[in-house]
Amino acid sequence: MINPTFYKVGILTPLMKEAILNYRGQGINQVKLSKKNNEMIEEFLNDCKITASDNSIVKIRNKIILIADSFEKDLNKLTLNDVKGFLIILNKSDKAIATKNDIKKVLKRFIKSNYKDWSEKFENFDKVKVDTKHEGRKLDKSDLLTPDEMKIIISSIESLKYKTILLLMQETANRPEELLKLTWGDINFNSNEIKLNSAKTGETRTIPINESTAHLNRYKQECFFETPRNNEFIFPNPRDNSRHLTNQALADVLMKLERKLKFQKHLYPYLWRHSILSNMIKKLSPKVYEMYAGHSLETGMKTYAHLDTDDLKDELYKKVYEIEELTSQEKDKMEKLSKELGLLKKQVSEEKVGRNTLQKQILEEKYAREKIQEAINEITRQKKEQQKRKLEFFDMIGEEDNPELIQEAWRIVQANHPKAKL
Repeated sequence: MINPTFYKVGILTPLMKEAILNYRGQGINQVKLSKKNNEMIEEFLNDCKITASDNSIVKIRNKIILIADSFEKDLNKLTLNDVKGFLIILNKSDKAIATKNDIKKVLKRFIKSNYKDWSEKFENFDKVKVDTKHEGRKLDKSDLLTPDEMKIIISSIESLKYKTILLLMQETANRPEELLKLTWGDINFNSNEIKLNSAKTGETRTIPINESTAHLNRYKQECFFETPRNNEFIFPNPRDNSRHLTNQALADVLMKLERKLKFQKHLYPYLWRHSILSNMIKKLSPKVYEMYAGHSLETGMKTYAHLDTDDLKDELYKKVYEIEELTSQEKDKMEKLSKELGLLKKQVSEEKVGRNTLQKQILEEKYAREKIQEAINEITRQKKEQQKRKLEFFDMIGEEDNPELIQEAWRIVQANHPKAKL
C-alpha cells in the first residue's frame, strides 16, 4: 500500500494528497476507500451502466476511484474548495491532457449524479474546464507501425496468447475491446472468418483472417486444460475465467515490450488499429473500408488517415501528372543496372590508366631501341674505321718485312688515326 503524503493547497482548502498517484495495472484495485465512498461509487457505476459499455465502465471506475483516493473525506461531503484543490493537483500532474480531461468529465458526472444543487454549490462547474485545444499531439505517420516493425514485435513475444492477440490486431484492425471480449463462437475455422462485436456502435462485422487461424488453433489446443466452449472468452482474465482480459493488462504487456526492445515508438493497443487503417483507407473502396473498419469513411479520414506530403505527391503523380512509380521489381532492376554502370565506369577508368601505362612503356622501349641502335652504329663505325686503318697499313708495307719500314708505316697511320691500334 502506498503511503499518501499531504499538501495544503490553500487556506480554504482542506488537506489532500500532494499529488494524484499513478496506479499501474491492477494497482487501482488495491486502493483503500471508506465504506461510504465504496457504496457511492457502486451506485454511480450502476447509473453509468445504463448508457456506457462494459469497457467504458472499467475506465469510469478507475477514474472515480482515483478521484476518491485524492480526497481525504467522504464524497458526499465535497465542497467547492475541495473541487478547486483537486483541480489544482490534477492540472499540476504529469498526466496527459486527454487523461486530465477524462478525469474532469467523470468528476462532473459524479457530482451531477449525487448533488441535486450541483449547479449552485459548485458554481455550475465554471472552474472545471476541459482543455480540448491542447488535448495532446495527434498521431502522425511517423508514429505508426510499419509492417517490418510489426514483424519484429511479434517475433520478440514468447507468449503464444499475446502473439495471437497481436496477429489478430494486425489482420483485423479491431478496436481493443472488440478483440478482448471475443468468444470461441465468434471464430469460424472453416471459412477463416471472425465476428467483431462493437459496444461503441452496437454493430457486428465479419472479417476474414489468414495467418491468425493457425495461431488460434494452436493456442486453443496448448493453452487450455479442457477444450473451451463456444461461449467462453478466447482471452480470459487470468484471475477470473468468467471475465475477459482487460485492456489495461494488454497495455501493460505492450509497455514492457516497448522497454525490452528499447522501441522508439510508444506501443499501446490502439496503435495497431491506427497503423492498419491508415494504410487500408488508401487501398480499399469506401464501402469496403467502412465494412472493414466499422465506422464511416468520414470518421476514417478524420481520425485514421494520417496522410502526409508523400501521400499528396503520390496521388498527384499517379492521378494528375500520370507519372507511374516504379514497381519493386523495376526498382531492383534499376539498382542492379546502376551498380553495373558503376563497375563499367571503374573498368574504363582502370583501362585508361592501363593504356597510359602501356603507352609510356612503348615510348620507353622505343627510346631504348634507339639507344641500342646508336650503340650498334657506333660499334659498326669503329669496326669499319679499324678495318680501314688496317687496309692503309697493309697497303703501305705491302710484302716488306723490314722492321724499320713497318714502324714508319705505323707512325703514319697513327698520325692520321690517333686512336688506331695494331
